[in-house]
Amino acid sequence: MRRKWKFRKLSIKMQVMLGIMSVLMVSSMILLAIFYGNLKGFYAERVRSIQRNSMETLVNDLEGIIKQCETVSDQILGLVVFQEELEGYSEKSAYEKLQITRNITSQLTNIKISNSLVDNIYLLNFDGNGFSTNSNWNREVFSEALPEPLDVDQLGETIVLPPAPALYGYTSSSSTPVMIRFLTYLNRFTESKAVGAVQIDVNYYKIEEAVKKAVTGDGDFTFIVDDDGMLIYAPEKEQAGKLAESVSYEGFDLGELTDRENLSEENGYTLRTEQISGSSWRVVQMNSDIALHQEMKKAAGTWLAGILAYIVCAVSVSAGIARGLTRPITNIISSMKDVGNGNFGISLSRPDSRELADLVDSFQRMVREVEHLMKANIQKEHEKTAMQMQALNAQINSHFLYNTLNTIKWQAIRNGNTEIARSIVALSEILEYSCKDTDGQVPLAEEFRFIDDYALLQNMRYNKNVRIEYNTDEASGQCRVLKMLLQPLVENAFMHAFEGREKNGSKTGTDGGTDDTDSLIRISCGVREDMLNISVRDNGKGFTFRGMDQLNGIGLNNILQRMKLNYGESCHMEIHSENGIGTEVLVMIPAVYEEGEDK
Repeated sequence: MRRKWKFRKLSIKMQVMLGIMSVLMVSSMILLAIFYGNLKGFYAERVRSIQRNSMETLVNDLEGIIKQCETVSDQILGLVVFQEELEGYSEKSAYEKLQITRNITSQLTNIKISNSLVDNIYLLNFDGNGFSTNSNWNREVFSEALPEPLDVDQLGETIVLPPAPALYGYTSSSSTPVMIRFLTYLNRFTESKAVGAVQIDVNYYKIEEAVKKAVTGDGDFTFIVDDDGMLIYAPEKEQAGKLAESVSYEGFDLGELTDRENLSEENGYTLRTEQISGSSWRVVQMNSDIALHQEMKKAAGTWLAGILAYIVCAVSVSAGIARGLTRPITNIISSMKDVGNGNFGISLSRPDSRELADLVDSFQRMVREVEHLMKANIQKEHEKTAMQMQALNAQINSHFLYNTLNTIKWQAIRNGNTEIARSIVALSEILEYSCKDTDGQVPLAEEFRFIDDYALLQNMRYNKNVRIEYNTDEASGQCRVLKMLLQPLVENAFMHAFEGREKNGSKTGTDGGTDDTDSLIRISCGVREDMLNISVRDNGKGFTFRGMDQLNGIGLNNILQRMKLNYGESCHMEIHSENGIGTEVLVMIPAVYEEGEDK
């Protein structure tokens, strides 16, 4: 019911427009939801296809690397001259050894140049001599790094060694590259006892380059292991050459991933694995769903853009239909607003609809009646104002009141009633002072004289003997303040602070005795930082002050309002009171000096 009521509070045009737009939006949302579901399946299959193709590309590149290394080994084995020239190498003369070294190194270099994959080639015979395309290699370090020492009687085999720094060949380089070594013991291939082993070095970055080309998206990672569980390639270069079971990456144990089946899924990843033919290598690739999410995000952006465009079209169409249906009603509403603003001369054309035509006729009659009532009301207000002016003119002239008080004063003096005469003088000055401009400013000394006259009358009226003391500095004596600014503060002291005190200043206690106390109101004024600070302090009974909003009287609130009207927010008022000690009201206003006076 509550939502229905809020809908009814909308304008007719808005209700019609929302109804049409709702029908359009619901139908379009259903169609778009179906489209989005089909689109998600399309993108999922597209990402999986890219991942499969990437895996196939990587496997083909790695198989190409293995085959190229085998080709290089076959080329080296085909150099029969090596077998002949190395026979009895240790017994040859120095010149013959030099010629053999040059010949073999030249042919090894030609093989290296024709195969860009190969970084360096090393050839080692059984008598400790060797040949290499790497002029910086160290034969002793190379021999010590062999997994098995050379032996004339060994059968021979081909071994792919895990990645390791090539310390034996690059001891003079500033940075040591990581190499994957293809080592072949040759006795199985030849009956010659001269050549013991051939090693082909492939730089690690060749494998890394092939893997990086196959990464399909953010979050994917790939590693390569051999049959012994050694990492030929790892997501981080420092992990290469270690056992897979000892390495973790992105929260996964690489050794555990190696044992899983192809296309297994976990934590938003799909595992793909494949054996590299012609080698002991196995590729494991983890494909993240991030790529799918990225594709869906792009699709969602397009989808949202289509929704926004459709919303704009739906709003435009529904607004146009609603405008045509509700235009006569909106014209009547607009005319009502004009009447509310005082324009009674409007005229509406009658619409074609019978119901709306009756509504327009009724509205026109109402406007004429309201105009008649307004004119009558204005005439009555003029008559009321004239009567008020006549009442003001009939009031007693203020000068007549002053003259009468003067006459009474002199009669009191002739009769020896000086106290009455003083009271009449004080009353006359108060009346004269109060008849001035209420919001005007007066010199501070003139305000003090008004306070003295007021205190004289209050002491006489309430049978009290309250003294007024003034303490001002030179600068404050030249200031001007709002007229009657201090009178409410002094009145509060008379009415509340000294309540219960007798004329001699004594106060009746709870035990029937008296407490002699001089009733005093001290008014202190001083100028500090262009602000006039006025303190009105009494030694009355005090009270518990709980804030300005807790005060019931109108005097202090009236002062604060007058101050803010005249001085703005720069003025301030504070009240400090303590039971049995007294009350202090502190007023702070901008210092305004009399004309011709310096600060």
